[in-house]
Amino acid sequence: MIGALSGSPGFSAYSISAQSRLRAGQEQAGKDGSASTGLKSAPGDLTEEEKRAVAKLKQREAEVLAHEQAHKMAGGAHAGTPSYTTTQGPDGRRYITGGEVSIDVSPENDPEATIRKMEQIKRAAMAPTDPSAQDRAVAQQAEALKAQAEAELAQQRQAQLRGETEESAGALTSAPSSSSNDSNALPEGPYNQAAKAYRTTAAIIGALQGVGVSA
Repeated sequence: MIGALSGSPGFSAYSISAQSRLRAGQEQAGKDGSASTGLKSAPGDLTEEEKRAVAKLKQREAEVLAHEQAHKMAGGAHAGTPSYTTTQGPDGRRYITGGEVSIDVSPENDPEATIRKMEQIKRAAMAPTDPSAQDRAVAQQAEALKAQAEAELAQQRQAQLRGETEESAGALTSAPSSSSNDSNALPEGPYNQAAKAYRTTAAIIGALQGVGVSA
């Protein structure tokens, strides 16, 4: 799960002044004559401190939305829908101050698919301009799973190469020998024909010597 931006210090416990609480408890009549409750304070009703707090909350909300959308866009099908946490500001409105995007970091059955997936998850984790510590942890996890898949893929390729080599060696061993059993066989040519004639003459002379006829 890609870690969300947590609420910044000072954003988690904005207190509402006594005057604001009083306004929150007052009933305000609507156009239809019905009564409603809640903070309806106009910007002019806020103190300077409260106005600064609202401005910070608005800035924080924009940062969180951009952060989580960056995770979501880069994660694609592996990323879930962003979820957010909110904080009520002194103007009565709730502002987004934290968010989270879940992401699937489980390996695939095929190492090549796992490598591609982990590369995308790493990009998703580091997509925001300000990745959190949890984002970096997810990126490191994806990198480790990618390394494991790369090692597995290398082993598969080595095994395949050994199998192909053994198959080729077996084919060469089982092939019939093309050499002749006649060690005296010579290819045709003027020189080789003379050599054959010489061996034939020598054989005849040897035979004649064997029966007492001199050459």
